[in-house]
Amino acid sequence: MLLFQVVPTLQHMWAHGYQVIVSYEDILQVALHAELWPAIPYWWGNKTTAKKLIWYLELRKRGGRPGGLFVAGINLTGDLPYILPRLHYSIKKMTLRALPFLNRWIKKQRPGAEKDCINIIAGDFIERSNFVRNVISLNEKLIPKEHFPNMPPLLSSGKT
Repeated sequence: MLLFQVVPTLQHMWAHGYQVIVSYEDILQVALHAELWPAIPYWWGNKTTAKKLIWYLELRKRGGRPGGLFVAGINLTGDLPYILPRLHYSIKKMTLRALPFLNRWIKKQRPGAEKDCINIIAGDFIERSNFVRNVISLNEKLIPKEHFPNMPPLLSSGKT
C-alpha cells in the first residue's frame, strides 16, 4: 500500500468544504484580498533547539490563549552570539534537523478551544516532513466523519 497526497491548495480545500485561515501581516494586502485575515499573534520561541522550543510552547500553553487562539511558531532561531560562530549554518538547517522531534510533539497536541489546546501551528521549511499530514490529522479529530460523510480526506491511502 502506498500513500499519496492531494496537493492542499486553498482552492482544493475550499472546494471540498475544508476551513482554511490565511493570515497575513501586510494590512494593505489584507484590504485588497477578502480571503485574508489580518495578522494573528503567535508564540515564537526564539530558541536554538527543538527541546527548548517545546519547553517554551508548553509553558505558554499553560498560561492561556492570546486573542482566543493558541498559535505555535515552530521555527528555530538564534541570536547573534549563537549565529556568529556558525556562519555556515542556517535557520533552514536548524529547522530541518529539528522537524522529526517537533513532529512527534505536534502529534501529541490536542486541537480545540480548551486552554491547553492548539489552534494553529506555523512553520517554514515543512515540505520535507510529515508536518502537513500531522496538522491535518489534528484537525480531522475535531470533525467526526459522520457529520461530513462526503468530504474526502486530504491524505488517502491507495494502491498503485
